[in-house]
Amino acid sequence: MKKIFIFLMAVSVMAFFSGVSFAAGQSSSNGSITLGGTDSITVTLSSNVEANYYSANGDAYAASTYNSKGTGKAYGASSDSSVIFYKTNQNSAGSLTNGNSKDFNGWDTY
Repeated sequence: MKKIFIFLMAVSVMAFFSGVSFAAGQSSSNGSITLGGTDSITVTLSSNVEANYYSANGDAYAASTYNSKGTGKAYGASSDSSVIFYKTNQNSAGSLTNGNSKDFNGWDTY
């Protein structure tokens, strides 16, 4: 849970403070995910963690994570919301197609 939260916070910090322009979308379950366009950063994922993000225009984004050895919950965050989204009984990080909180319709929040 701590590493998932750290990943979501890293995405939030990058979007709000560093001016990184995000690529259209990326998914990873192989140990790392590269975020960003011009100024990119590679985030190392914990074992069994899958991560997705999507940004339609570089200014807004949605990101989600899932740990296959975890509790069966996927977690997500978006640039237009201050809540952490979660969905139970998951087997993946889910798909992201809007790049905002609409990607988490039907998910619960903390």
